[in-house]
Amino acid sequence: MNSITKVIIFSILLLSLTSFGGTYSYFSDTERITGNTVTAGVWNTQVDFLEVDVSKAKLRGHGDESKLELVLKNIGDDKITIEMMDVGWNLFNVDMTNITSIKTRNNEVFSGCNLSGDRLECNDFTLNKESSPKVSFHFDGKVSGPFMINFIMEDGSNKSVWFDVVK
Repeated sequence: MNSITKVIIFSILLLSLTSFGGTYSYFSDTERITGNTVTAGVWNTQVDFLEVDVSKAKLRGHGDESKLELVLKNIGDDKITIEMMDVGWNLFNVDMTNITSIKTRNNEVFSGCNLSGDRLECNDFTLNKESSPKVSFHFDGKVSGPFMINFIMEDGSNKSVWFDVVK
């Protein structure tokens, strides 16, 4: 192909592309709505309203047992439900101490014999609007920090807190 033919073909292609006025769409849609309001928002999860206050966390020991206390707070307008927790302690040491129960307001929300890091199923652990119960974690031996607690909510959202407590 000689150079004059190449220039003519290129010119025809260039002319055909620019004759459409720029870009062209095969698929387009136009909606005309009168009198409606569309509002966009943010989907809040239950964990957005769970506040974990570890600033006043206490670790108490009674013989060969330990109890960790901290305060949870529901800062939302609706109830929130904690379905499960991953609780870890003595994170830098191998430890055979078990968590035996989790209690709030004399209500036992977990009972068992699980090692650090195990997933714990919680029974009826619901925080009502603006409630702030003290929660106690009971162990069958002496424990130390750092601690890690991952709260898994009814809607699948989760919140992890890492903290240490001086006895």
